[in-house]
Amino acid sequence: MHTNNTLHAFIVKQKAAMQRRYLYKVAGLSLFLSTSPIFTFASDVGITDTADVDSWPWTKFLNSLADQLTGPLPTTLGIMGIAAAAIAMFAGHGGAGTQKFIMLVFAISICLFAPNFVEIITDSAGGATIYGV
Repeated sequence: MHTNNTLHAFIVKQKAAMQRRYLYKVAGLSLFLSTSPIFTFASDVGITDTADVDSWPWTKFLNSLADQLTGPLPTTLGIMGIAAAAIAMFAGHGGAGTQKFIMLVFAISICLFAPNFVEIITDSAGGATIYGV
């Protein structure tokens, strides 16, 4: 019994030592990559050569999709979906399939409401936002 406890303690110490060594290696590599002049020069190379974003073929589709998802209808549907999913979650036991469907409705409603919610917070908070605007 005594040898099992000793072996377990040894394994725990070895695991902690390996984790510390890994942390030191990752921290050192991160420090090297962030301060190396070679990598900072390479990151500044493409700054002057910017591509025209409006000429990409998928830009028109994504802009129209963004316009459709940020209007008053998605905000209303998002709020109603969140409320309906919350009521359905607290209503009772519907089984695993029903719970997964309710969570899907909840996730889609959050996705619909999130951009408008961030815009509302940004407009109402003024200078106290995390964006610094």
